[in-house]
Amino acid sequence: MADEVALDLEELRHLQSIAKRPRVLSPISSQIDNLDKLKIKVHNHVNRSGNLVADALAKKAASIVGSHVWPDALPLDIAALVDFDVH
Repeated sequence: MADEVALDLEELRHLQSIAKRPRVLSPISSQIDNLDKLKIKVHNHVNRSGNLVADALAKKAASIVGSHVWPDALPLDIAALVDFDVH
């Protein structure tokens, strides 16, 4: 989908560069804006094994009742994964 959006944007920008009339430019510009917004929202999926820290944090968050903040240090199990991820 991201490739299709990029191709559509390229085509629309080309049309925009050759269009002369405001009544033609306005809808083209509107579509470019819409596709630009859609392009920003495209996300790539990363498997759990590709981001162990996020997976561990999500599991920890799901197991905690209420809110919790770690102001000084990460929990040891998360810190170990961060250290492994960085190195």
